[in-house]
Amino acid sequence: MSDKQIHTQPDDHSNPIGIERSQWRVLIVDPQPAVRQVVGDFLKEFYRLSLSQSGDRTITFLAKQDVDVMLVNDQLPGEIGARALIRHAQANYPDLPIIVLSGEKATKAGVVEVGTCSFVPKKILRTEVGRAQLLLLIDRRIHAHQHDRRTVFQRQQQQRAGMTAGHFLIGRSPTIEALRETAVQAGRSRLNVLITGETGVGKTLLAQAVHLAGEQASSRPYVTLDPSTLVPSLFEAELFGHARGAFTGATHAQVGAFEAANGGTLLLDEIGDLPLDLQRKLLQAVEERVIRRVGDVREIHLNVRLIAATNRNLERDVENGRFRADLYQRLNELRVHIPPLRERKEDVAPLLAYFIEQYHHGGSVRTNDDAERIVRGYDWPGNVREVRTLARRLCAEGIGDTIHEEELIKMLPTRVDRTDSSDLPPEERIRVYSRRAYLQVLKEHAYNIRGTARTLDVPYHTLRSRLKSLDLLHALRKKPDVI
Repeated sequence: MSDKQIHTQPDDHSNPIGIERSQWRVLIVDPQPAVRQVVGDFLKEFYRLSLSQSGDRTITFLAKQDVDVMLVNDQLPGEIGARALIRHAQANYPDLPIIVLSGEKATKAGVVEVGTCSFVPKKILRTEVGRAQLLLLIDRRIHAHQHDRRTVFQRQQQQRAGMTAGHFLIGRSPTIEALRETAVQAGRSRLNVLITGETGVGKTLLAQAVHLAGEQASSRPYVTLDPSTLVPSLFEAELFGHARGAFTGATHAQVGAFEAANGGTLLLDEIGDLPLDLQRKLLQAVEERVIRRVGDVREIHLNVRLIAATNRNLERDVENGRFRADLYQRLNELRVHIPPLRERKEDVAPLLAYFIEQYHHGGSVRTNDDAERIVRGYDWPGNVREVRTLARRLCAEGIGDTIHEEELIKMLPTRVDRTDSSDLPPEERIRVYSRRAYLQVLKEHAYNIRGTARTLDVPYHTLRSRLKSLDLLHALRKKPDVI
């Protein structure tokens, strides 16, 4: 790379809110060409990349180009070093996620998150599972960043389109019809709602439907948060917000999820994975409807409807002492269960048509009778998410006005652990790479999660959450020897 420029891949501005991972831009700031090369070669398959070697050129670049996440070497030399660059970014781009590749002494506890910064040990790049950790971290930080940027855009879109609960619940089965009615009733009631169902059935979509069914929903905030993915020490700051100077790295006051959702709806996703000590803090906020930002004495009164979603059996977790009974009762004012697709296969064809319409720009597409039989005969273990992936793959390979059985035969079932993943969408390639890396290190530890967590230097609940997000935890309990 030349010393006088920042290398960057060309941009595509066709997507104003950056939903597609392949359009997300990662900026790598490192003085060493070898590090830029290694990290760049690893990440370029998943994201658009820009490479910089100095702080001053990076500041100039940030003023001209939108960036979704910035990776910075903590030993950046020059007048504008790593600290100065981070302070500049936080002052001028306060929502920009920053990942600092730091020395091992600075990150003995593994990945550490402070405010908008995540501090990651440089040794993470030495192993495949370490690179998978970095990949998942980048993906999570960008996803949270994109969600914040989408909030206003989505609200405007909903107002213009007059969206209702029916827009989020696609299908023609009696189950879907009942869910549409339930969403409308729940939206009008302001009761806390607990949504249960397997991974990928559409729990977050139902939550959006409930929100939209409420009074003046298009003008009220809708905020999502997955508490189980948060660093325990920063749980309160993420949920309740924090004052400036509340802890090291808190250079500005930050609104938390509850405050951002005030007057509207807060979705707490994967609530069943929340550790017990954090359940107590959440319960207090739910009961009192009053919060305080971390480091602040002022009370903030809440008018928030809570929706919690989980794929766990919370009643069993309450009996086993894994989930607080009092918190369960508070969240379970109205219970809605979404059955898996294998129990409502008449919804698959409408879902497939809906997703193809989103990704295909060549007019309407129908499914012939033989293809319909294949669709109905498959069990769809990945549920709605798997249907969406199939639609994207069909559109990526090019389809005419009719989907034929031979096209489906070569794509079903979709195996996420296959060797060749080059034809999958970026988010599926991320899952392939991450599954393979985590499976390898699990095998090396005889599928012992606690031993694996110690080796990876990550908290047990964090590793468990990652394995669950990769659909490895359920398989691990059943037949780890054949994964």
